[in-house]
Amino acid sequence: EMSLEDYGAVENEVFTKIFVLVHSSDNIKRMAGVTALDALMDAPSADEEKKAIKFANNLTNGLRAPQGDYEFLAAVSKALGHMATGAANVDYVEFEVTRALEWLTTTRSDR
Repeated sequence: EMSLEDYGAVENEVFTKIFVLVHSSDNIKRMAGVTALDALMDAPSADEEKKAIKFANNLTNGLRAPQGDYEFLAAVSKALGHMATGAANVDYVEFEVTRALEWLTTTRSDR
């Protein structure tokens, strides 16, 4: 059996490798990273709050990626939707919805 500290160290290594995939310039690697994040969303974690923050930041940054194609953006959106169903992620969802509504209601010259 693994201690919580050891599990957290292994988990951190895995997450770091997945985040590298998400931010890769290779579309196949990016899709693999998002798919992995989505699959690990409900997996137990050594630190659930930290995991949620890391996942949210990496997925949100994926939406802002300049090389985002439709398939990738759809996968990121699906993963964020999956994340939004978790009770621990209410603050994140509320923040992003508020930001989206503010963006939609402001007058912008680039639209």
